[in-house]
Amino acid sequence: MIAEATKVCPKCGEERPRSQFYKDKRNRTGLRSWCKECEAESVRIYRSTGEGQKKYRLANLQHRQTNPSRYLYLNTKRNAQKRGLSFTLTEEWFVEKLNAGVCELTGLPFGTVAGNDPYAPSPDRIVNEIGYEDGNGRMILWWLNAAKGTMPEDQFQRCIADLVGAMRERV
Repeated sequence: MIAEATKVCPKCGEERPRSQFYKDKRNRTGLRSWCKECEAESVRIYRSTGEGQKKYRLANLQHRQTNPSRYLYLNTKRNAQKRGLSFTLTEEWFVEKLNAGVCELTGLPFGTVAGNDPYAPSPDRIVNEIGYEDGNGRMILWWLNAAKGTMPEDQFQRCIADLVGAMRERV
């Protein structure tokens, strides 16, 4: 049996297998200097500082602007995993929905994914008891999705109809 080559992390001083270091083509060894644990700790510390938080938020905002469908896909997938929901939607599904450019419930045009735009597209589960699955998903306005919350679809539709009716009476 051949033992895996090792490398010493200059930050923690521990000798670790090379697989415990991130790859880096720019480095002559082909690996980052610090081990994965030290890298992760450094990132956690940096992101907890004011400057680090600002740079992290800016990078996130730029990602949302340059590739909104990928951002929504990854963010929705991560949130579904955290909440224990199934997720079978594809990145192509998100591209298709964003290319349509309008809310599937109201027909109103989407705003930008970057920033705090209430008209931003937001993936919605039609039946909340089911996860993000094909046939149970649609892209709607963020504020509409926030208002819907976990409300059943029929109840939500009634609330919206009541709201529209009440608004018409006031005008």
